Amino acid sequence: MGRSYYPFKTRFTRMLILACCMVASLVQADSVGLVVENKSPQTVAFYTQLADMTPDHDIQLYSLDNLPDDLSTTPVDRWVAMGAKSLAIMLGRLNSQKPALGLFVSEQAITKLTSLYPKAKYSILDNTPTLDRQLALIKAIDPQVKSIAYYHADDATAPSTALIKMAKSLKLDLNASPLPDPLNWERDSLKALKDSDVVMGIDDSGVYNATTIRSILMRLYRANKPLFGPDKGYVRAGAVASTYSGVKETLQATAQLLNSTKPWPRVIKNPYYDVSINEQVARSLNLTLDPPEKIRAKMEALLP
Repeated sequence: MGRSYYPFKTRFTRMLILACCMVASLVQADSVGLVVENKSPQTVAFYTQLADMTPDHDIQLYSLDNLPDDLSTTPVDRWVAMGAKSLAIMLGRLNSQKPALGLFVSEQAITKLTSLYPKAKYSILDNTPTLDRQLALIKAIDPQVKSIAYYHADDATAPSTALIKMAKSLKLDLNASPLPDPLNWERDSLKALKDSDVVMGIDDSGVYNATTIRSILMRLYRANKPLFGPDKGYVRAGAVASTYSGVKETLQATAQLLNSTKPWPRVIKNPYYDVSINEQVARSLNLTLDPPEKIRAKMEALLP
């Protein structure tokens, strides 16, 4: 009895070790290359936090000065690039079908990348505030609002059917009007402003840009009409509030994408966001603002 027990125990131990090795090989970490322009404290912090949020993946940090010339031979399963420059150089060296994701890349940069690499396949995490959130933000801050002015440069940025439908569900009217020259408003643009309670800024550089924003804000102040959006940067300039997706929200979305087995679509709207407010501007317009976290909770109840 004693002589047969130990060989059995030894065989069982060997089998257990072999089984563990097989399981480990099956769950081997996915390798992810994170490309940054340079290893600044900000990019290193992003890398560290992303690695902590995705413990099942092997995150490797590459700056442009140590990025291999041919990424197709690098033992990396998926690539992530921070910024337009990093994404452009990465795509130029990535001659394979490995998934690639761009972070913090503007629409203008995407247009240039498309002309540089027309056949490249990559995805973009879009941090632009979605207009349904902006509508919910307005309603959450001021439930008494009934009409919203919506200025756009051309038909491409006119309100969509889905946005109009959501506005109606919130009992809001969208007064859409072209604004071909934000420095010289025409009659229809002025009428839309007069007939509205607030203005919702959109991501349309033909209307809202560094050259026009001061003039637009001054006109709205004189009319006692608050501006919401188009983004956090405009809140600093004088808009009352906006939703936004910053570094924290980008980390959350990137970790979620890396942990998912689903293919990445071309454009991915960031599902995570926060609220930025300008209390000084709100007071000057006789608006009382709740703390951002309370506003966000109200928004969640309004969004589909």
